[in-house]
Amino acid sequence: ALEKALAAEELETHIFSLNTIIKIYRKKKELRQALIYLKKAHSLSPDSAKTMRLLYKVYSELGFENKAKEINRKLISPRGH
Repeated sequence: ALEKALAAEELETHIFSLNTIIKIYRKKKELRQALIYLKKAHSLSPDSAKTMRLLYKVYSELGFENKAKEINRKLISPRGH
């Protein structure tokens, strides 16, 4: 149980960091750079809905509609399908 709690806390810290990265790159008008970090986070935690929501948001904001739809399908589909 402790390991799960620590993993959840660590994920929350990473989500906070990703949000900060997105804000910085958005302000600099270089939002595409945030994708590097988001894609890496997604590859490390492919089932993280929070990471996928951030990725969806950035893809949508950048106009990458096909990528956004792909992530959205993963968010709404049952796991393993």
